[in-house]
Amino acid sequence: MLSFAVISQDTDIIDYIQCYLESECANQMIPLYVFPNFYCFLTEANFKKINVLIIDTDLECWKENTVRIYKNFPYMNIIFVGSNLEVGYKVYDIRHFAFIYKKELIPYFPDALSRLKSELKIKDKNTIRISWKNVVYVLYEQDIIYFERDKRKTMVHMMDGTEYTTYKHIDEFEKTVSDDFMRIHFSYLVNLQYVKEYHRNHLFLSDDSFVPISRKYEKGVKEYFEK
Repeated sequence: MLSFAVISQDTDIIDYIQCYLESECANQMIPLYVFPNFYCFLTEANFKKINVLIIDTDLECWKENTVRIYKNFPYMNIIFVGSNLEVGYKVYDIRHFAFIYKKELIPYFPDALSRLKSELKIKDKNTIRISWKNVVYVLYEQDIIYFERDKRKTMVHMMDGTEYTTYKHIDEFEKTVSDDFMRIHFSYLVNLQYVKEYHRNHLFLSDDSFVPISRKYEKGVKEYFEK
């Protein structure tokens, strides 16, 4: 289920989105969290399950703060809205789903939301199955931070802190997962969306893990992050 948040002080935007969600989703509760600034979002959003974020580009330092948001919430789906069309060129420096001119919010927001729902359905099909002690778990790739091989077992580290164990070899996972994952070590397969910092011999991930980069994979990892 989608859960929405808005970072804006523009009551017209907030009221419209609230009314739209209430009218289009009358049969289910769709949360809409409203934050007046980026500080409030960054300090409170961890306690809420938000997957769609509407950002008002009329706010100061919107670009820098969006980068900060992605570091903490790599899979956030962001829709920019703004009254300055010149900003429309700047948003393409940052990963986002759509930019909507404020004066055209009413005709274009429903279309953007429809396209986003369709895209998320495709993403949800990217799952892996692991078995452990006669139990089969179905995991969404987008929730996996990294795979770790330890002797005969592979650990799957999840975004929510959960860890799953399987005897399936990490090489098998590497063959089936999407291009969002990169092998950086004999024992590590990492979801690139969760990388906070790249260093020559290790990566720092969003769950505060440090994972090593071996010499075998050092060149490929460097080319990816320094391209």
